Amino acid sequence: MTQPPPWLKTGTHNQAPRGNPPHRPHVVFVCTGNICRSAFAASCFSASPMTEGIDIASAGTMAVVGHGIDDAFARIAQSLGADSRGHRARQLTGRILDEADILLVFGPEHREWILAGHPESSERVLALGQAGAVLSLLPHGVTIPWWSLAETVLARRPVPRPEDWIDDPYGRGEHAARITAQAITDNLGLLADRVSWDGRAEPSGLSSPPR
Repeated sequence: MTQPPPWLKTGTHNQAPRGNPPHRPHVVFVCTGNICRSAFAASCFSASPMTEGIDIASAGTMAVVGHGIDDAFARIAQSLGADSRGHRARQLTGRILDEADILLVFGPEHREWILAGHPESSERVLALGQAGAVLSLLPHGVTIPWWSLAETVLARRPVPRPEDWIDDPYGRGEHAARITAQAITDNLGLLADRVSWDGRAEPSGLSSPPR
């Protein structure tokens, strides 16, 4: 992974559909320590011009609070043009969950942690790979508004499958980090390309945006 993918290149913009967005979306990536997967995903997703205007954050279910991003992921992020130097790990809390419109997790343990303590979040929790798998099936050129992402994914893939999870590479070396980073950026590319983050694309048959 030496070249930024198209969705992460500066100057690349998705076409904004007509209409007014419901509100500014807030997306939170969740892993365990908040120093590898979720930190890297948030850094890369924030760097994309295709996601401009989104509030993007990350947190961990067992966060190494205050620590920066893992060195291997920092190097990979930098090679893609994403700046992760300001990242500091933080613990996932009820307040963070309540403020999130979409929660993107990496392992079954993260989903279980959220649902055990905050079952009201169930309709906003998606595995990153689960979301990517559904978005990959959309016809070429079709996008969905961000406010229908969770509804669309859960209607077509209600429970994440084993292949939707992205394993924790912590402590397994640079090669494992690069494999994980590739899986993350592949799915982030689908989120950037196939979701209208200004919320103004409304495919037929879906409900109205939240008030």
